[in-house]
Amino acid sequence: MKHFRKLAAVLFASVLLILSAAPARADFTDVPPDHWAYESVRRAEEAGAVNGVGGGLFDPDSQVTEAQFYAMLLRTLSDAEIREAGSDEVWYAPYI
Repeated sequence: MKHFRKLAAVLFASVLLILSAAPARADFTDVPPDHWAYESVRRAEEAGAVNGVGGGLFDPDSQVTEAQFYAMLLRTLSDAEIREAGSDEVWYAPYI
């Protein structure tokens, strides 16, 4: 598990660097303009890699779960259309 977290952190940082050229637009209330990750979070959202945790929040202090990591990776690297989850499915079902 420790190895996965290190790999996830490296890959997430790589995705954020790749997305650094994308224009920014979103405003998460828990990532103010003076937050160290503000520009990266905005660019990742603009590129469609992240969409926060709901309610206008990003939750920058939480650890990325394996499901969140794969969802971000697929959103960033895939041209495939991702279907919406049904009411009886968990949020990450479409990415599986």
